[in-house]
Amino acid sequence: MPNSEKPKKKEKKFIFVALAGMLVIIAVIVAGIWVTKENQVKKQYQDHLASGQKYLEELNYESAEDSYLKAIAIDPKKTEPYLKLIDTYIAQEKYDDAAKIAKQAQKKVPEKDVEEFQKLEQEYDSVINYEWVVEPTIEADDIYYVRMNDKAQESENERRKQYLSDYAIIQQGDRLGLIGMDGMMRTGMDYTLIYASATSEPSNADYVMEKIDKIDGMPGCDALYGEEIYYSTVEGVPDISEHAQYFFYYQGTLHNLEEWAGFTFQAPEQVIPVKDVEGTVDESNLYEWFRNQKGKYGLCKEGTMITDFIYDECGSVSEGLIAVQKDNKWGYVNEDGKEIIPIENDASWQQFKDETHNTTQEAMVSFCYAASGGYVTLVKDDQWKLVNLKGNTVIPTGVFETIRPVYDGKCWVKKDGRWGVIQISDKKEETEKTEEKKSAQMSIATGEYKFASGELLSEFHIAEENGKKNCDLMFWHNSGAAMADEDFYFEWNDQQSTYEVQGKSSRNMFHITFTPIDDKSIKIEVVCNEEFFDWKTGEKSKSWSSEVYTKVEETTGIQDWSVTEIGNAVAKHYNTINHSEDYVVFDEESTQTESGYEVIVRYQGGTVANVLVTTVTVDTKTGKATTTDTFGKSWSWYLQEEA
Repeated sequence: MPNSEKPKKKEKKFIFVALAGMLVIIAVIVAGIWVTKENQVKKQYQDHLASGQKYLEELNYESAEDSYLKAIAIDPKKTEPYLKLIDTYIAQEKYDDAAKIAKQAQKKVPEKDVEEFQKLEQEYDSVINYEWVVEPTIEADDIYYVRMNDKAQESENERRKQYLSDYAIIQQGDRLGLIGMDGMMRTGMDYTLIYASATSEPSNADYVMEKIDKIDGMPGCDALYGEEIYYSTVEGVPDISEHAQYFFYYQGTLHNLEEWAGFTFQAPEQVIPVKDVEGTVDESNLYEWFRNQKGKYGLCKEGTMITDFIYDECGSVSEGLIAVQKDNKWGYVNEDGKEIIPIENDASWQQFKDETHNTTQEAMVSFCYAASGGYVTLVKDDQWKLVNLKGNTVIPTGVFETIRPVYDGKCWVKKDGRWGVIQISDKKEETEKTEEKKSAQMSIATGEYKFASGELLSEFHIAEENGKKNCDLMFWHNSGAAMADEDFYFEWNDQQSTYEVQGKSSRNMFHITFTPIDDKSIKIEVVCNEEFFDWKTGEKSKSWSSEVYTKVEETTGIQDWSVTEIGNAVAKHYNTINHSEDYVVFDEESTQTESGYEVIVRYQGGTVANVLVTTVTVDTKTGKATTTDTFGKSWSWYLQEEA
């Protein structure tokens, strides 16, 4: 190779090295820019999280929501901003929004976190609404229910649940009383013990209340009979000697203690909790022997065990569920023994009187309230919530400090240290009602409407053009002796429940609200900026009576009416709406048309006789009378409805 080619090779090598170096430099610069940008994005993400937390602590929920949404937009795969946003919604009791975000997160977060958000969606998707019946203003140490006590009707196995009524027990210190669901005291705080009575004959009492301050020679108890309180003990105690009291499992068979007294019993048809007992029956001290038994509980139906003896305690069946205890934790199973609500909760009832305890032991024990009113009260680590019979949360933890069982759609709750009563509403029922209402609104028919009272002082017509419904209302108002009419136009929105319009020619003197009642009737309310004569009372008023309009249904015609009958009906209409007897129609001025007749209305009450008022066209096939007033407005009515 000639020597002259060597410099060229060196030159090419130099260019290659230079280019490679430049590429490295560019790559470093790009990487630096990318790293810087990534760090900036990370910082923005962290800043939004920090801002959201700050706003949340300050109870500035709107700003907190905005911050967390921005964090999600930066990195939608991160779980933290979703969880924080859910907390923000829960703090505002916006449970539907919390459920929606939990559902949204499941499509974005890593697979390992999906289950957590599935649980959150389920937790908040079934939350119901409530409203205060009694505001939380009542101060008390506790409000609770006592155990069922009708020994003459049911065995102890069937009475292991609360006795619900319009009254609950209210406790203040060592004093007790009865308080109603309306927040009113039924008794004074005069009692040391209150328990449900044997409500069957001969007692019929609801509660027996042992007095604190007793008077010599007087009964020491009061009794509540319905709504009456008597200063006496119950009138007799039911004879329970022939009634099954305690069912238990002994030597592989269902037994009842009363068998040893010579009685025979059929097992209850419903599922009952029974204790497994061992040893030899001590007939000399039967009840003492039974109460000292330490066996576990199982569920039995008509004499056959449907579960093993695996429970430390069991309640009675109520609304298909049974409270059960294992290892000091409570849950609920159905009548087949299937676990519905996990056995992970604490005792919700501290005033359960256990009749199976030895008389030397404390009678009141920790237990669990039974399902009632379609719901179950749960508590875990001092956090209370309400669930439905499927175990889905309807009032989540953190809303109330304490929740008592539901009765008649209401329940006692404690908030901010004070007690009140809430009315709860089923979400499914609410949805069904909303859909029914929406369906009724969507089916509001086009056509003419009139007052449900039968008076036709105003017209209301819904028409549909290009797929949209429009409404016009010719509304008569009486300003002294003169009569005037006005058109109100608005576009009908099927998605709303009320529709507000204002007049034009009267310069917004009238404000009218339309509220659909069903698919054939609409309520109209009128408010005036100035006083006018109310069309119903004749008195001046700004707020006029609400009126209901009903759709004019298709009616049978008046083909068999004579021209005189038609003329008289038209004249009657004008005399009615003008409170007069001076409007007339003459047969000889009535002209037959293809659809019916055209009649002339005249007024005889003025200084000039038979003044022309208007011409009315009558369709004899439908009975519809139509006229055009001096303002050019066409309006109509049906003659047969005023005949």
